[in-house]
Amino acid sequence: MFAAILACGLFLWTGAAAAQQGGGMMASVEYEAPAPVAMSSPVDPGEYMVGPGDILWLSAEGGLPTGFFPAGGASVIYLQVMPDGSVVIPFVGGVQAGGLTLEQASDNVVAAVSSRCRGVRPEAGLAGVRVSRIPVTGEVLNPGIVNVAGTNRLSDAINSAGGLGPGASLTRVEIRHQSGDCTVVDFSRFRLDGDMSCNPLLAPGDMIHVPPATAFVEVSGAVFARGPFPLDRAESGSWIEGSRTVMEYLEGETVAQCIARAGGIAPWAVPDSVYIERRSDDGSLVRLPAGAHPSRMTLLPGDRVICPGSTNSIAVTGFVQAPGVFPWVAGSDAWYYIALAGGLTNEGSRSGVSVTLPGGEEDDPDEAGPLPPGSVIEVPRKILVWWQDYLAVLTGVAGVIIAYKSIF
Repeated sequence: MFAAILACGLFLWTGAAAAQQGGGMMASVEYEAPAPVAMSSPVDPGEYMVGPGDILWLSAEGGLPTGFFPAGGASVIYLQVMPDGSVVIPFVGGVQAGGLTLEQASDNVVAAVSSRCRGVRPEAGLAGVRVSRIPVTGEVLNPGIVNVAGTNRLSDAINSAGGLGPGASLTRVEIRHQSGDCTVVDFSRFRLDGDMSCNPLLAPGDMIHVPPATAFVEVSGAVFARGPFPLDRAESGSWIEGSRTVMEYLEGETVAQCIARAGGIAPWAVPDSVYIERRSDDGSLVRLPAGAHPSRMTLLPGDRVICPGSTNSIAVTGFVQAPGVFPWVAGSDAWYYIALAGGLTNEGSRSGVSVTLPGGEEDDPDEAGPLPPGSVIEVPRKILVWWQDYLAVLTGVAGVIIAYKSIF
């Protein structure tokens, strides 16, 4: 073992002299850690694809042989992935890393060093992530080329391009790879359920294309219209036409799922009265009741889901004496309905009261004036509630002081 390490050290010493004369071998090696990059979660070595600009670290149990380092020594070196996908390891040469998963690239580096320095147990991993430029085309607000970090996902690139356009297809987003293959992603599953498999990491050379949707559904009535394509509230004031949003048709989606995707029903809605308007084969309009089983009825392209609501009510929620729905009175403001609800509780915060208007917009109760039917008033809790919260804080502080004195 000693002879093997001695031989490796001699090899590194002679290689160091050659590197100092030539200078080219050390070009991709750094001895200071790269600047940290913000990430939402640790990198998965089996998922992350290494590409030009990434920085790998190389070390060994007990330290690498001193020939790897300049005068003064170090415990780790950093290897930048070159434009051709290789990393240049001192006294070993070029090793392929680009186009491989981080796990595969690390194994390549470890195997290359182990083959030249017997008795040394090297380790490798990811120290810094690249920033590359990829094109985002199709139904986004600002199509073009955007900057993405190596840890960025599909959603990051779409957001960098301004977000999805009103006619975008969420179910057929294309990621075109440098190899010529194309991955079609149902991006709606990430948007609705947080399915990370439908928000993949981007690989070097990827291109994103968002095609236009080919079929739509509409949700109208007593809903918070927060879908991809909200429309202006009708001037009639009828809650059958109160709020509208047009969204891409998703095959197999139920009435309940569609309403949730649109933003959910409003407190003044009458869920049992929900129905579908559908064109029959002869072109006539058919009304299908859906309120009894909204989780069972599936939609078809072109369907219109209508959720009627009460036209004469105001909802008061939160920290009031008697939360509930109250009759609408023309010309009355938010404080009138809060009084109908018994007024604020001791925990209610007057300064934090907010009003949600029928179209989903929020307003200040003192600026909203007379409320229209279907508005929702919310009274939040105070940050500190009278003596109970202050006592709880003081009790906690006293406990810390007592514990400190008992230790010291």
